[in-house]
Amino acid sequence: MSARGPWAAFWLVAGAAALFLALPVGAVAARSLMGAAGQGTGLGAWAAAFRGGALPEALLNSVLAAGLAAAIATPAGFLLAYAARCSRLPRWFRAAVSALTTLPMLLPTITYGFAIVYALGRQGLVTRLLGWQPFDIYGLGGLTLGYVVYVLPIAFLLIRNALGYVDRRYGAVARLMGDSPWRAFRTTLLRPLAGPLAAAFVQSFFLAFTDFGVPASVGGAYKTVAGLLYERMLGSLPDFGVGAAIAVCMLLPSVLGFLLLRRLERAEVRYDRPADDLPPPPCPARDALCAAAGLLAALFTLTLFCTVALVPFVEAWPYALTPTLRHVADVFADPGLRLVCANSLAAALGTAALCTLLAYAAALVTVRGALPRPAKTLIGAAATVSGCVPGMVLGIAFLLVFSGTPLSHTLALVILCNTFHFLSAPYLMMKGALEKLNARWEATGMLMGDTWLRTVLRVVTPNARDALVAVFAYCFVNAMVTVSAVIFVAGARTAVITSKIKELQHFARFDDIFVLSLLILLVNLLATALCRVATRRAARRSLP
Repeated sequence: MSARGPWAAFWLVAGAAALFLALPVGAVAARSLMGAAGQGTGLGAWAAAFRGGALPEALLNSVLAAGLAAAIATPAGFLLAYAARCSRLPRWFRAAVSALTTLPMLLPTITYGFAIVYALGRQGLVTRLLGWQPFDIYGLGGLTLGYVVYVLPIAFLLIRNALGYVDRRYGAVARLMGDSPWRAFRTTLLRPLAGPLAAAFVQSFFLAFTDFGVPASVGGAYKTVAGLLYERMLGSLPDFGVGAAIAVCMLLPSVLGFLLLRRLERAEVRYDRPADDLPPPPCPARDALCAAAGLLAALFTLTLFCTVALVPFVEAWPYALTPTLRHVADVFADPGLRLVCANSLAAALGTAALCTLLAYAAALVTVRGALPRPAKTLIGAAATVSGCVPGMVLGIAFLLVFSGTPLSHTLALVILCNTFHFLSAPYLMMKGALEKLNARWEATGMLMGDTWLRTVLRVVTPNARDALVAVFAYCFVNAMVTVSAVIFVAGARTAVITSKIKELQHFARFDDIFVLSLLILLVNLLATALCRVATRRAARRSLP
């Protein structure tokens, strides 16, 4: 079979990764090693970054807040995943728990912070209902809470997916052999989940450590690495050399987390034929605990989302609570905000299309391409390494490399930045889907006179349709909510909603912020629903 098609896909992915991933990240590392004035070589930028103790303090603060968030989100995610997978609660209740737990993924992280302010602040919704403020939301408490809202859906999904591969027959056998409920639970459930639980903790920690949205809204005077990096790059006195050094400080732990996650994959317990359809044994205490956890999580999520939905529909919270649609009308009457909404939709659609294309091409090369092993390894590494580059680091890298070029401050640059920010997960999704398909289709196509590309288009792609739609939806939703990368590459005419929200914060236009956040939520819900409908209709048409 001709290798022209696989090699074309190889060079497409390799060239794009070299130009828009390796080159920008390398530029950040090189800039951090220049002199303090940006000329020559030396450690002047590093010395300036650590001078005064601001960076060590920010690093310790970020580690503490991210560690607390991961320590809370991992057991909470396990309990909610256990309720969704392993309890005898009604199916509708388990579906509601899953939906509400993952709902925060449809909003930008910077909105969580503002929702916490309006829910738990001195004049917040919950504070007014209780008559007292539960805790000070600015600083470590608010950061930890915001991080938990951010990382809990990821921890929940990782653990719930792992629970689907645990063979419940071992638990039944353990009970028949006289093991106590705790011993059976520990040996047949917790032990197989040791790897996924550790992966959920590591993933939660590094997602919180590198997040910018939550510190931007409730960080207050509590310094974090992300906040310090933003100040150095886009503050009143920007210093690109110091900013590059801080970016490398953020990048190195992320690389460590990426390597840890890879190693933890080896600790997963694998079954030849996992059986998760065996009903769990009756246990009222277990179901009561699962129901309480589900209700508590649902109450917390609904409180935040009700706050977001309530504030922009009253005159002036909390002083004038007369219902009004004036704030919504003001947003849609503002030409600048209308442009921002159009930019977000265009950037999300462009990101979803380009990221799906690149992820599919990379997966085809590594799974279905008749290429040498080194070529496949290189493409697999190029596609997955983006997962260890924080969004802020990638945004700064694009800022350093593409400033002054025709791509500077264009939607194309926003789309490219988003694409390589999200490429890792879509590639792994497509790789897993293609590995499940018949490996002999290309050989059959060759015998029938088809080229590799023609076989891919006519046979492989229709059978990978569900995965392609899922990847498209994943990229679209993430492009709508991301803030850490695009805040550095979006210009005045190419600003997207999330970067505009950061700007509106300086003018205290929180009504506009919540209207725009609701718009993101509605668009993401609609996009997700449309992708599901398209998948189901295509599945019905394919039935004999």
